[in-house]
Amino acid sequence: MGCCYFSMKAKFKILAVLCIFILSPLFADRMVSVCLFWNRSVDSVMVSAMSAPLKLKNSIMQSGDTVVLRSGEVVNIESDDYYAISDGRIWRMVSGKCYGRVGKNLYLKIPLRKWIMLTLMGEFPENYPLEALKAGAVVLRSFVLSGKHHNECDVCDRTHCALLPRPQQIPEKYEQAVERTKELVLVYNDTIIPSPLTANCGGRTIPASILWGGSAEWSTAVVDSYCEPYRWEFPATRSQLESISKLPPEQWQIKHKYYDTISWADIGTRISGFAFWTMLVDKFGWGTLCSPTFEMVIRGDSVYFDGVGFGHRVGLCQNGARNMAKKGFTFDEILKYYFPKTKLKKLGGD
Repeated sequence: MGCCYFSMKAKFKILAVLCIFILSPLFADRMVSVCLFWNRSVDSVMVSAMSAPLKLKNSIMQSGDTVVLRSGEVVNIESDDYYAISDGRIWRMVSGKCYGRVGKNLYLKIPLRKWIMLTLMGEFPENYPLEALKAGAVVLRSFVLSGKHHNECDVCDRTHCALLPRPQQIPEKYEQAVERTKELVLVYNDTIIPSPLTANCGGRTIPASILWGGSAEWSTAVVDSYCEPYRWEFPATRSQLESISKLPPEQWQIKHKYYDTISWADIGTRISGFAFWTMLVDKFGWGTLCSPTFEMVIRGDSVYFDGVGFGHRVGLCQNGARNMAKKGFTFDEILKYYFPKTKLKKLGGD
């Protein structure tokens, strides 16, 4: 019996090794689907080959070549290298396959490792220390592997999910950050979490459940002693707000919760604080009302918004992570600081 028992144990060990061997390429070949130019109206796109030839439909574009595709044209681009694509307003540096139709929906399929590389460049400035970039790589990997964030794709190309960068050379430290955190994700109860990042938490992060509702036990508030709180103000006019709602702005009811973060707003209809902030950002533009934590003051025909933080203030604070790295903290220590309920887990490969 002892011999048979040993044989069974040995068989299970061999099976486990084989499973890892078989499944690792599946992780390595994982493709990330991206909604390109999400939530924008696109009438034409420009495609530019960067350092390597690019396959566009049935032709080959050489390095430096640019082609314009008009509304209604089918898009079918493939490359193992990086290339650039623009809607006439912004350029995105991408890789892999781009498909769809101009004027309708455009999508990308990017290998996981390259998607992490690209969004790390899009979200984190080059002057950030390596340990902060490594923490960012883990956060981005966890976010995209936690599940779909859009109905039509895994993620979009904007800060709503993770920003794809402008065309540029890839600094070596980004390569190092992705490679040295290869396969690492954040988990809570053995489940990968949709870990977010925010530019500046204002000195205190917000639990995901407070901002977005629902259950998010992995997310907790962190009093961030390493963040340099960003304070902002934005002036508007009464007439601008009256175009949002039939109810006069002075009759709006705004409920603050959790250190001045807006819980809900009644502007004729009751909406969540996050929806209220998003509505104002859509009205005035990104970078105007910088966070969902603000006060609104009306003086005559003028309206003033005064707030703290940059971004939604949930998860990894990039400003704080940078300062922690400068003080000698390692990437795993940074992650533990901002996600204290989670653990690092190694998967089967990028």
